Amino acid sequence: MLVSYVGIAFPVLFGALGVTFGALGLAKRLHRVRCMVGLATGALALLYFVFLLATSGG
Repeated sequence: MLVSYVGIAFPVLFGALGVTFGALGLAKRLHRVRCMVGLATGALALLYFVFLLATSGG
């Protein structure tokens, strides 16, 4: 049971961090390509979680 929570928590945590640090980096105009990659991959991780919630009915 704990494994299922940890398995969902990692994409959400890392996705939120990717989006946050990507947005902060873009705001400070540092390494724009890296920030855009972090923003895009973080958003995909968060969308993965939303997709799981939508398909599981919970």
